[in-house]
Amino acid sequence: MNIHLVIHQTKTFHHYVNETIIVLIECAAPKNWNSSTSSLNFNGSVCLKSVCMYANATLGLPCILEQTMYKGYNRDQSIFNLTIFRDNCVTSRPQLYCSSSTSVCEKMKDYHELCTNDRECLSHYCGISGLCADPPGLPVTVEPWQYALTVLSVILAIMTICIFLTLNHKRQRLDQRYELLEYYHEQKSLRASIISLHTTASQRLNKEKLHIH
Repeated sequence: MNIHLVIHQTKTFHHYVNETIIVLIECAAPKNWNSSTSSLNFNGSVCLKSVCMYANATLGLPCILEQTMYKGYNRDQSIFNLTIFRDNCVTSRPQLYCSSSTSVCEKMKDYHELCTNDRECLSHYCGISGLCADPPGLPVTVEPWQYALTVLSVILAIMTICIFLTLNHKRQRLDQRYELLEYYHEQKSLRASIISLHTTASQRLNKEKLHIH
């Protein structure tokens, strides 16, 4: 059975929050409330059509769906409509919802599956394209393999930089060594040339002295 309740237009989303909290607290929890409690009910119980009942309808069983429309205001005082769907299907494990077309509990849909309403998706968001997706503004969840890949990339980058700096330092030392060797050979050659000139001059001077005598 589908239940369609339309709240008077003066009701706002603020009233919906307050009324929902009060109504849910009034409903007693079932004995096994730990197995059926979730964020979509209060300790496994739910108030539909002003009647308390347990949210324990399982897969394929008939369910009760309540659709309530509220009016809200944006910061610029523009009006927006908000439709709230509530049912008595199990929403813990497995996560189910009451289909508006068949009035039976069906499994919530995974990412990229066709949907018509947010409540049909495990992510609680049906995208503009009609597929279940992550809601806007949801923090990005980093998978463990992404952490491992990032750490490995940082380590490889550090190792690459260290190897590059080591090789560059060795090359600079080799260049300095070649420069020192070249300077040494130049100085040695210059010294040999000076000695050779000095020896030649001495021999010429001795010959001139002998010739004079």
